[in-house]
Amino acid sequence: MPHSKRTAAGVAGGLLGLVGLSAVAGLLITATVTPAVAVTSAAATSAIDMFNNLPSVLTIDKLSLPTTLVYKDKGKDVTLATYYDQNRDPVKFTEVAPVMYDALLSSEDPRFYEHGGIDLVGTTRALLSNAQGAGQTQGGSSISQQYVKNVLVQKCYWDAKTDKEVRECYVRATDSEGPDGYQRKLQEMRYAIALEQRYSKNDILLGYLNIANFGGVTYGIEAAAVRYFGVHASKLSVAQAATLAGMVQNPNTYRIDLPKGTTTNSKGEAVNSKADGYSLTKKRQTYVLDRMLKDGKITQKQHDEAYKAKIVPKITDVRTGCNGSNKIAPYFCQYVTSVIKNDPAFKENGQELLQKGGLKIYTTLDPRVQKVANKAQDEYVPNSVKGMNFGSTSVSVEAKTGRVLAIAQNTAYKAAGETEPGKTSLVYAGDKQFGGREASRPDRRSSCSRSWTGSSRASPSTRSSTARIAPSAHGPPAASTAGRSPVPLTTSATTTRCAATSALRSASPPSR
Repeated sequence: MPHSKRTAAGVAGGLLGLVGLSAVAGLLITATVTPAVAVTSAAATSAIDMFNNLPSVLTIDKLSLPTTLVYKDKGKDVTLATYYDQNRDPVKFTEVAPVMYDALLSSEDPRFYEHGGIDLVGTTRALLSNAQGAGQTQGGSSISQQYVKNVLVQKCYWDAKTDKEVRECYVRATDSEGPDGYQRKLQEMRYAIALEQRYSKNDILLGYLNIANFGGVTYGIEAAAVRYFGVHASKLSVAQAATLAGMVQNPNTYRIDLPKGTTTNSKGEAVNSKADGYSLTKKRQTYVLDRMLKDGKITQKQHDEAYKAKIVPKITDVRTGCNGSNKIAPYFCQYVTSVIKNDPAFKENGQELLQKGGLKIYTTLDPRVQKVANKAQDEYVPNSVKGMNFGSTSVSVEAKTGRVLAIAQNTAYKAAGETEPGKTSLVYAGDKQFGGREASRPDRRSSCSRSWTGSSRASPSTRSSTARIAPSAHGPPAASTAGRSPVPLTTSATTTRCAATSALRSASPPSR
């Protein structure tokens, strides 16, 4: 179990680390600039001053978090859709199993609670080895340094506007080779020392576990535990903790959700696959287990049991978008998504809010009304008609409030767009801005009829209209008052504005 407080040695280590690292920095910078010239006292002193003058205050930006669209069903929140660039669920310190902390520290930074931000022995050895070009590049970074690097990488995802800018920023934040790499490493060390003067050891350790990548779009220990093993971080076993602790060194190689393999050997054969028992990950897990045993964190029996056990992932998918696990209202979901992305109320930040903002957005969807609307479409309207671009949609609006309660359509939802008859992601109840490409919508030359549907039985204050649309080359549909509808057809533009203002109840930041 990690220490609860910083030790006196740790405090002293911070001061000694600053002094000692300054000296190391001076020697390394001077050596890289003038390798053939003896390092003079004046040169070393100048380089030390350069290190001390590096920026020391690191701004820790908010994490990129998933945004969730929800609706109420019998008083409970139900997820309609989830959007994310990074699948992450931050946890508190007590919500992580102690064995996970032990596994990470034993393998990555065994002197974490003793040093003041940098492990002088490990870092100096790695820097000197890399400067001499001695084979494979070595790390040697403390948890604090790794946390700093992850904070800088996370900043790339917030600040960069294009994928190219993200890649370039990532390289600048992680490069460890050549003079630029040494400069970055020294800046990282300077930040790490200052970081430990502002935050507790436990805060830094937890911060690292919440920000770290565990392969693909899986970020943070909670999302990783659920993704790979189907358990919360608080319930991780020794073997599972050792597997995840091993992943942080090379997440996309050691991930265990790609049964066909994560890399290839010199012959082009898949490696680290289900067929080979995730051999690379198992080797790394064994290293972590050995370190834990050496540090006295686990017993020989625990070590042997975990070593002998095969790595058996229990992959849990967290689908993104309206094509996710909730199938009740994909077109309502798509409409709300379009509003968030395109409505001026979100000040052109809708896409970023969806993918990174960590919001919990409450919609006005009523599942009772939606089910009735879906049933009406299924029973009375075919999903396609041969020889024409055919479509039908209904929108249920609460008369007293204007809230949109349901949007149903005769087609099957397909996130990739309209690729075959009867399947599309376009929302026929919307317009080009809030629902899809106008050119791809059903033709509209013939008349449209509007009628009451059975949805009124689910909510007395709810009215629903069904529009039947036949081929048309140009122009809006003409409206008739067929059936028992006492009101004229609402045009798509009016419907859009109504849904844009009333399909969303509120948006709130995540609870933690």
